[in-house]
Amino acid sequence: GKVAEGTPAKMREVLEQVVTKVSKEQNTVVSLLHEGPIHIQLRVFAANSVEAKTLREYVTSNLEQSPAPFVVLARQLPMGVTYDPGSLDPSNASVADRLRKQAKTRAIKLLREVIFDPSSGITSATLRGYSGPMDPAQRLDKLINDRVTTIDSSASGPRFILFPAIVRRAADLATPASTHTAASATHVAANPEDSSPHTAHTPPSTHPAMGSSSWQAPRGGGSSRHFPVSLMVIAIGDGD
Repeated sequence: GKVAEGTPAKMREVLEQVVTKVSKEQNTVVSLLHEGPIHIQLRVFAANSVEAKTLREYVTSNLEQSPAPFVVLARQLPMGVTYDPGSLDPSNASVADRLRKQAKTRAIKLLREVIFDPSSGITSATLRGYSGPMDPAQRLDKLINDRVTTIDSSASGPRFILFPAIVRRAADLATPASTHTAASATHVAANPEDSSPHTAHTPPSTHPAMGSSSWQAPRGGGSSRHFPVSLMVIAIGDGD
């Protein structure tokens, strides 16, 4: 379950940070259908972050490792935070950051649900890396994609796991000027973690490859907008 010998020093440094730096909510309990509740350490990263890229590189180079120190649960979760541009302005950095945090919290809830699903076949052993680093992700792919929604009338439109934004602070509310900016933006973001509402384009596939895509929210069809947050979720396997 330890990081493989011969792992480059720079990669090892990032992987050590993955293990040691964690928010409280990512140390969690999941319920398994035939085993009951177990404690696992989850890690949720932006799909295009340094940590996610390093984890993908390590896993790809160590597909046969067992127990695996890092176990992929979701290669790419296309979360979409639905919000009213008259109330929220994601072009405000603090607002965007809170929306990303909400997406991470919802992603953990989603993973708990699909892991408990009888058809997942997930066991404590697979979550702890004894079936290799990719077995859980392969088992959960369909269950996750069943929760993805196309947000326009086209079957090839952008696809997200949608949930409504939660507004807790007056500072999150958009001013008239920022509302105009949010409603009229057409910038195509190179990074989905820095996205604001803009015109639709060709979406990622139903089963996205490990990596990140520039998902974009449509402008027509109602007042709501969708703030895209692409996430990678892993569990810490036995031995680390």
